[in-house]
Amino acid sequence: MAAALYARVSTDEQAQHGHSIDAQKERLIAYAVSQGWHEYRLYVDEGYSGTSLERPALKSLLRHIEQGTIDTVVVYRLDRLSRRQRDVLFLLEDVFMPEGVVFKSATEPFDTGTPLGKAMIGILAVFAQLERDTIAERTQEGQRKRIQKGMWHGGRVPFGYDYDAQTGKLIVNDTEARLVRAVFRKYLDHLSLSHIAEWLSAYDDSRKWSFVTVRQLLDRETYLGNMKWGMSSKEDAHEAIISQETFERAQRMRDRRRETRPSQRKHLLSGILRCGNCGGKMYHRTYDSRPYKYTYYACQYSEMSRKQLLQHGREERCTLPKIRTETIEPYVIQQLLERASVQRDELETMLEKEGQQQSEEQQLIHQLQERLNELDKRIDRWYEAFERGDIDSGRANARVKALEAERLRVFNKINQAPKSEEASSSDDPFFEAMTLIHDAWPELAAEERRQVLQLAVHEILVYADHRIELTWNMDL
Repeated sequence: MAAALYARVSTDEQAQHGHSIDAQKERLIAYAVSQGWHEYRLYVDEGYSGTSLERPALKSLLRHIEQGTIDTVVVYRLDRLSRRQRDVLFLLEDVFMPEGVVFKSATEPFDTGTPLGKAMIGILAVFAQLERDTIAERTQEGQRKRIQKGMWHGGRVPFGYDYDAQTGKLIVNDTEARLVRAVFRKYLDHLSLSHIAEWLSAYDDSRKWSFVTVRQLLDRETYLGNMKWGMSSKEDAHEAIISQETFERAQRMRDRRRETRPSQRKHLLSGILRCGNCGGKMYHRTYDSRPYKYTYYACQYSEMSRKQLLQHGREERCTLPKIRTETIEPYVIQQLLERASVQRDELETMLEKEGQQQSEEQQLIHQLQERLNELDKRIDRWYEAFERGDIDSGRANARVKALEAERLRVFNKINQAPKSEEASSSDDPFFEAMTLIHDAWPELAAEERRQVLQLAVHEILVYADHRIELTWNMDL
């Protein structure tokens, strides 16, 4: 094994401090001789910043450590390895120590081959952790102080308020505040979270509204004028939008709804069936008036009361007729089975072509990898020639730089090349759905049928003239 003598200097450092490469190499070689080392290699990064590990000679050094040809790394000074403490710790703990490589500094009492040197790694880690903890503690303390002063603690400003940069406090946004009050009213009028989200989306597009975001809005004590962050809180920090009574009524209703929430039964076309007339969702219903009982799908706006329609921003009911379950579900299944029998063959042909293309890509990557290995050997030979004294440092450095530049180009080509796995029809989710539909549909349980159908079909539109249009998730 050999010792690695690593030297680095950036252009600015050489101009300002005189840390020339020649001075570093002279000191490193003298150190190696003083230690009685007869086998050593020089790794030189000239003109590279110490704030990044993306350096050609350093990468070459790390490759040789992985290959087991280096047992010691020596630098002129610790900051020659890196100016970032995090990177120094990474190299020492995750690269050098696992490979049994000793790290030394030629001008500092830093030697991981000694108990004191190993302890230094722990000290570096402690200071790094201390720095992280101090930053976190200062951030939290700053947020606590802002809470105590009634100032916004940071993050996205709650809907209904604006942030006053001069005072650091929240001020009411009148337009949004009216919508916040309307949300609480609608919820107390027994409208569902999803319906409220749909209504709110029609009036505000500043954020994406869903039943989750509406639920979070209903739970925010910020609307009472209070500020809360973690264990810190401040009452009357800003103007309230909702009264205490309204907020508590909403929380009580939230509790009751959680206790009485019915189980969710999903039907075959739930979530993908829509009205072609108005774009509304179509829900599964059951008509039960003995002796007549049947199931059907109906537009959500066809059975609402006038009050509910107005709450949704609509004036009239949708006129789309109900469609019986036994009419639409068999039709959709038939369309799916017919499409599956054709598309499975087409998909197999397409995947076969993709497999051929991937084979060509793998061959290209193999050629690039061989070129990369050849460049590594040539770089090593130039280093060895320099160590034997066959060539001078200027010529060696210029040639190694050119080879490292070519190696970087080849390396980037390898990383940029498509790395798709070998084509296999069984790995394609759509092909899997087609196989299930084609071969196993009669044996699938109701929930399995629904999942397969949801994977294959994006949307189904039903029109008043009885037309049914299917949009597929993949169109070959």
